[in-house]
Amino acid sequence: MEEFIMTQETFDRLWQRVQGAEQAPPRQNQTDALCRFLDETAQSLALERRLQARCAEMLPLCRDTFSRLRRLRAAYYLHTGERHCPPETCPVRGGILPELRTDCLASRARAGRYAAEAKTAPGDLSALYETLSVEEQTHAERLAALLCRIL
Repeated sequence: MEEFIMTQETFDRLWQRVQGAEQAPPRQNQTDALCRFLDETAQSLALERRLQARCAEMLPLCRDTFSRLRRLRAAYYLHTGERHCPPETCPVRGGILPELRTDCLASRARAGRYAAEAKTAPGDLSALYETLSVEEQTHAERLAALLCRIL
């Protein structure tokens, strides 16, 4: 059985035939957004795993972040046919409070970016981003609640 790999040029021509004169959707922008979300989520997971060593309440939060990372990896693979390995992250040296604050603020920002990206992404990717936006907002709220308990 032959494998058919569609080039960007072939995709553009096909899209123009299907949609008439409309331009093809920006596939590269979708890939870039997925890469950015993958990298940020991997960095967040690394931070949360370091915090888990000092705070047992981080375990469920780590599991949630890992679940989001796996779904993003699957979406990236389905979208591109390639695996994406996020770059290694540098450990943040500091106390637990600054690290929790950093994670909470990053999670809130990511929730907003997921929601914005969901408006322009196609079908399944849009649904994934909407789900991840809600989960990321809940995650940020849980981190903020943990900060309140510690303070």
